[in-house]
This record gives sequence, C-alpha cells and structure tokens, in this order.
Amino acid sequence: MFANLRLRFALLIKILSVYCFVQFILRAYLWKIEASAVSNLCLETMKTFSLGFVYDIVVGMFFMFPLALLIILKSQGSGKFNCKALYLLLLLFFGSTFFAMVSEYYFWQEFHTRFNFIAVDYLVYTHEIIGNIMEAYPIGLLLSCISVASLAITYIFNKKVKIDLATLTWPVRFCGLSIYVLILALATSFMKSNMTGVVSSNVYNQELASNGVFQLFHAFFNNELDYERFYVHGDNQEILAKLKKQLSLDGNSNFNGRGISREIKNTNSLSNEKPNIVVIVVESLSDSFTGLNGNKESFTPYLDQLAKKSFHYSNVYATGTRTVRGLEAYSLNLPPTPGQSIVRRPDSDKLFTVGTVLRKRGYQPEFVYGGYGYFDNMNGFFADNGYKVIDRTDIPKEEIYFDTIWGVADEILFDNVIKELDKQYLAHKPTMQFILTTTNHSPYTFPKGSIDAPQKKRESVVRYTDYAINKFLKQAQGKPWFDNTVFVITADHNASAAGKISLPINKYKIPCLVYAPKLLAPGRNDRLMSQIDIMPTVFGMLGISYTYSSMGYDINKLPEGAERAFIGTYQQLGYVHNNKLVVLEPQNKIKTYQILDYDKSEYKLLPDDHQEEANAVTWYQGASYLFKNKLLKEENIR
Repeated sequence: MFANLRLRFALLIKILSVYCFVQFILRAYLWKIEASAVSNLCLETMKTFSLGFVYDIVVGMFFMFPLALLIILKSQGSGKFNCKALYLLLLLFFGSTFFAMVSEYYFWQEFHTRFNFIAVDYLVYTHEIIGNIMEAYPIGLLLSCISVASLAITYIFNKKVKIDLATLTWPVRFCGLSIYVLILALATSFMKSNMTGVVSSNVYNQELASNGVFQLFHAFFNNELDYERFYVHGDNQEILAKLKKQLSLDGNSNFNGRGISREIKNTNSLSNEKPNIVVIVVESLSDSFTGLNGNKESFTPYLDQLAKKSFHYSNVYATGTRTVRGLEAYSLNLPPTPGQSIVRRPDSDKLFTVGTVLRKRGYQPEFVYGGYGYFDNMNGFFADNGYKVIDRTDIPKEEIYFDTIWGVADEILFDNVIKELDKQYLAHKPTMQFILTTTNHSPYTFPKGSIDAPQKKRESVVRYTDYAINKFLKQAQGKPWFDNTVFVITADHNASAAGKISLPINKYKIPCLVYAPKLLAPGRNDRLMSQIDIMPTVFGMLGISYTYSSMGYDINKLPEGAERAFIGTYQQLGYVHNNKLVVLEPQNKIKTYQILDYDKSEYKLLPDDHQEEANAVTWYQGASYLFKNKLLKEENIR
C-alpha cells in the first residue's frame, strides 16, 4: 500500500520539478540581465540560488495543492473522469506557471524587483492594468506561446507519466494527504520575507533569491505595518516632546493632546495677496531626466530654460516610489508611514491638509487628474478632504483626441486646467490646483506630430511632457490671471528606485521649480530638502501664515544644519541628515550609513549612531502615532 503511495508522490515530485526548473531558468536569466549589478561572489551566488530553490519548492507545493488532492485521493476505479480532471488541472498548473514566469520577467524589466505592492495594485485595478498591458506588450503572442508550451508539457505527461496508479485504501490516502499538508505547513512556518537578507547585502541578490508569487502574497497581506509592533520605538510622550522641539525650528509648535499644532508666521509683500497656486506634479519625473543640475543628457529643454526664470530648489528628495506617496507628501506634509500610503487607508478623511490651510483663506482647492481618479483612491481621498475633484470623466469626450489607459495626453489635461482657472477668475475666487499628469508612464505613447521623437520610449514621453508644460505656460501668459499665479513644477517620485543597495538615494531625487515672474524673483537653493517641505516653503515665499499639523519645514527659514529628508519603501524607512542615512526596518532593525556619494548612492556602514537613530525614530514614530490616534484630523488642530 505504502509503495503505491510512493508512486503518487513520485508523480507530484515530477510535476514540482517542472515548476522549479522554470523558476530556475527565470532566476538565471534575470541574473544575466543584472550581471553588472548583482554580487558574483561564489558564496553569495550559491546562497542566492539555494534559497531561491527552497522558496520555489514551497510556492510550487502551494500551486500544486489541487493536483495533490486529486492525485493522492484518486481512486483507480473512478475511470476517465478522474483522468480528464487530472489533465485539466495539469494544463492549468503549467499554464499558470508559464504565465507567472512571463509576468515576472516583464515586471522585473520595468521595476527591477520581484512582485511587490505595485503588483498587488495590478490585481486590484484591473481596468488600468489590463489596458496598460494590452497597449504595452504583445499580449496575443505571449498568450499563444504560453498556451502552446502548457499543452505540450501536458501532452508529455499524458504520454510518458504513469497516471493509472494502484488502488489505495482511504486510510492510506488520508495518511498521504496528511504528510503533504504537514510538509507544506512546516516549510511555510520557516519561510519569511526577510530570509533573503542572509544571502547578501546586495538588493538584487536578495530579490533574486526570493520567489515572485511568494512576494506577491506577502505584499497583499502586509500592506499596513504597525510602527510600534515592527520598528524601533520609544515612549510616545517622549517622542512627541522631541518632535515638538524639532518642529519649532522654523516656527512655534505646540502639542495639546489633540495633535501637533504649528503656528507659522510669514510676513512679506505678498502676505495680503491671494495668488492662484498651480502645482504641477509630473508622473515619474526623475531629476536625472533634466539638465537642471548639470546632467550631460537632458530630455527637458524647456524646463531647463524655465529654471533661469524660476526659483529652483535643486536638492529635493521624494518620500517614496509610488504616486500615492507623493500625493501624501504634498497634501499632508508627513514622512512616509510604514505600509500603505495614507491616501489609500481607511479613516483618511477630514484630515488637516494643505487644502485646509488655503480654504481658510478663501481658496478653492482642486485636484485635477487626467485619468480615472478612483485609481489608488485619489478621488476619494481628496474629495473627503475638501478638494473639488476633476478627473477624466469631467473632460468632454470630443476633446479627447489622444489617450492611454492611464489618462488623456498632458496637452488635453492642461487645456482643461486653463478652462478651470478661467472659471475661478470670473468667479473672483483664488484657487489652488493640484495637477497630476499621466503621459510619462508605460506604454510611453503621445500624440503624433507634437514632438519629433519615437513612440514607446521613456525619454520621448519626458520630452513630450516638457513640451506640454511649455505650451500650457505660453497659453497661460495670455490670460488675465497669469500675473497673479504661482506655478510649482515638481514630480510625484523618481522613474525607478532600483539599485544595488537598499534605498539608493540618487533614485529619489526630483526637480522643483517655483515660477511666478510677476511675484517672485528667480533664485536657487541647494540645501537638502524633503518633498514634504515643498508646500511649507511655497507658503513662506507667499507670506502665508497658518496653523497646521504639517511636519514639513520652510527651507528658507530653517537654521543651517537642520535639513533632513525622508526616503522609503513600504517597509524600509530612511532618514537623511548630516550626510548620513538611517534605515529603519521591521523586526526592530536599524542601521546607519555614511553617504559617500549622493549621485552614485555609495554608502559606508557605520557603528551605531544613537543621536541620528533617535532622530529618525522621532520623525517616523511621531508621524505614525499622530495618524493612528486620529490627531491629524481638522477638528484637532487649533
């Protein structure tokens, strides 16, 4: 009886071997792609592939569970029905194996990482993602190849593998199933997402040592992380006291049990004016795409020239790698909290935002987006926080002469911004427009005839967005509201955050120009600056006084040496200060690095730096505490 059970397990091992072999081919090919970036040390290479093999076995066993049920519990006497069911399950198993392999390859090509939060969004926001895939990839050819490969290997199993196994008694079958489940349970209990850290300090090795499907499910079930449970932390009241002191550097700060209330006094010649504020947040506009900081190759000739007429903040770092992180930074002025962005979390309504400050001064804050704003809960977040929301559904269909699955062409978006500014001008109401573009996104296509550049190239869509901004500002110059409008041009995040090490700082640098030729003199500030500092700094330039829960600084008022920046992923939280980077990770891990070269992200691991580490904890724990305890609500700020 048990000899016959071994035959059934032998069949499962053969099926599992196919899955592991496919994963090995994928891992080896991705290794080849990143040959110049991975660590090729013999021991680290062996660790990478060995741990990867273990991950593949566990994930393969999960994938195979329906097959395991059928093969182990199968009765010989049930005839053709069982065989047909087996072949169907084999076809589905091999099809999903090859589909996952191809999906991971293309995901890696774009993000240089295994499946993560972004891949989870691909499952949640099917309209945009499926549309993007259809536009960007030869999906018909790929599905055909996957189907042929799946049918071929199923046919081989049909011809070569013995299916008609000997009959087993039910007790033996249940014993076999129990063994399979026990093996799977034991293996799963040892598998953790941070096991890859033992492979190498090289992030590419760590990613390659994992399994994409494992990472996908881990990201899905761990989209929010409780700071005090997973990270180094201190007493909350002591943290708030330290935070209050930090936030008093550019204005008065007070904590009254209902949140942090900062009283910022700004006085200049514009204090009694109410200029329009137009914030253009360009999708994925890396600073490296521009010539603003002396890059040899620039794809933004107009912005490079505009910088000479603007106030240029040249050393700004995004807080994260996703659009929702950028939206969080600009609207709430908070360091990134671990897990998902606040924009997508429950209970993110009625918060004290940049829009709240301006509403109290008679402004109409607006969020303007060229796509469907239900994506990433953008419409919900801004509407629930007092903004007027304008998205693709508000643009007349006859005006949409070009679009992608992500949204309308930037020219069309800016044409509608002009119309909205005209309306507000006629209504004698100042407005703050928060505009998010979409063209600088895969599939990297744009209206023909707008610029002389090839389609489906990242560099081309950057050139196109530069062209669209130029066109928009030229149109604006002929409007009666132009002289009383401030334009802020920046980005949500960098185009890529991949690197050899965790949190490569050069992959977080973004541009920031403040342009108002009739209101503000051109200039340049090279001090370290966080994305959360942009709006407080703009308010300072415009002489706007306010009481706010912001954790951002006005960089023009901040004492020398107090500059800091925040960079992070959904798990890793980075604090940059005094040419050092403190990295907070789950399971109470904390490391400090000396930043040797910002442009190349070259770091040197340092012994514990208690002062800098305490500062990092203060900012991150403080932000998490305030949101978790609902102390960022409008009602709590006085």
